Amino acid sequence: MHIKEFLEVVCTQIKYKPIRNDIKDELNLHIQEAKENLILEEHLSEEQAEEKAVSNMGDALEIGRKLNKIHRPKLDWVLLILVGILISFGLLVSVIRSNSLQYSMNRHISFLIIGFIIGLCIYFANYRKLLNYSNFLYILSSVIILATIFLGGQRINSAYVYFNFTVLGRNIMPVYICAYLYILAFAGYLSNYNKNSIFEYKNIKIKKDLAKIIILSSISILLMCKIATFAFIGLMILTYIILFTAKIIYLKENVKSNLVKLYSTLIVIGILCCLFIYFTKPYIYYRIKMNLTAFELDQGGMGYVGYNINKVLDSSKPFDKSDINEEVYTLFDTGTNYALISIVSNYGYLVAGVVVVAVIFLCIKLFMSIKQIKDIYGKMLIIGLSSIILLQAISNILMNFNIGWQGEITLPFVSFGCNGLLINMISIALILSIYRRKDIQIKKRESC
Repeated sequence: MHIKEFLEVVCTQIKYKPIRNDIKDELNLHIQEAKENLILEEHLSEEQAEEKAVSNMGDALEIGRKLNKIHRPKLDWVLLILVGILISFGLLVSVIRSNSLQYSMNRHISFLIIGFIIGLCIYFANYRKLLNYSNFLYILSSVIILATIFLGGQRINSAYVYFNFTVLGRNIMPVYICAYLYILAFAGYLSNYNKNSIFEYKNIKIKKDLAKIIILSSISILLMCKIATFAFIGLMILTYIILFTAKIIYLKENVKSNLVKLYSTLIVIGILCCLFIYFTKPYIYYRIKMNLTAFELDQGGMGYVGYNINKVLDSSKPFDKSDINEEVYTLFDTGTNYALISIVSNYGYLVAGVVVVAVIFLCIKLFMSIKQIKDIYGKMLIIGLSSIILLQAISNILMNFNIGWQGEITLPFVSFGCNGLLINMISIALILSIYRRKDIQIKKRESC
């Protein structure tokens, strides 16, 4: 059997086509080396050496089957099950909501189906193609925000909404769309970061890629301030910081000093921002104070929600409705920001505890997945998407138990909100797509 024929037989057994050329190159290299050694050591002709080298490799079909097992894309069943559990609790929340709004359940299920179909397409697509569209994703997100501001966006619950799409029959909130597009773009910029790209002007050296990332991330935050709440902006900034930290650690050069520089700069900026808010927007400081400390002192104002959360928690039962009046039920039964406390009030604290445990396991699973990804772009994508999802989840849980800031933050997959549900399902599909190829490293080929 000749080399070409042998390689073709091997590759017919490998189902994942993008890896076939790399396997061909690797096997061909081994056979060529063995062929040269046979010519030198056993003084065989070139044709005889080729046939013997191929024969020594073993059965082509068996080799192909073994390589197919190694390079076969893998589905992260644990992550899928955890997300499925949270989605099922989201259906539970939509049942609560449908008591007052009959269309809620149908809409929720419709977006679940749409999210599943889009997610399935993303799962089988090659995520690496997104890397070439980082600038496009950034510009698209910025254009959406500017269109929202200047072409008819209206403010609802401190966040702009986009235009009314007659096809869907509802308004589309750009907050989730734009935040996730920026994160995808930022992950791409960090993946392509070149520390040796220097701009020099009059003995001043500036790292071009670093300057680009800082400027573009700052612009994105300023634009997001126009459509997102104060709390959500904070989560997005934290996601950027986590991504930047991960990149510094991945480079493995002057890690400690670079991290000190990063966090020292952030602390100084944070202090200046806090002072600015304290002196120019004192109502924000007052709101934070009421949210964190003084529910009893302001039951009819800023502390109204926190005071009623405490009433639900104090009267909650393991598997039954809380002993609270109908007015308090109505307050939380919208199932958006307070989906978890709604579950507590309607189904008991042990049922809500299952949601919290599922979120904790989701956190653990996502961070375990990060370690298994070999591709730097895939790693950056998972870190960015996982961070924004988990930061929302943790913040929402703390908020629902009166431990954190009472802001416009939803619990991913559980809170009612079709825009957020759709974007989060797409994000998980992308994470699963990355994990699917975690053991597959395709070499970059230079164009001829």
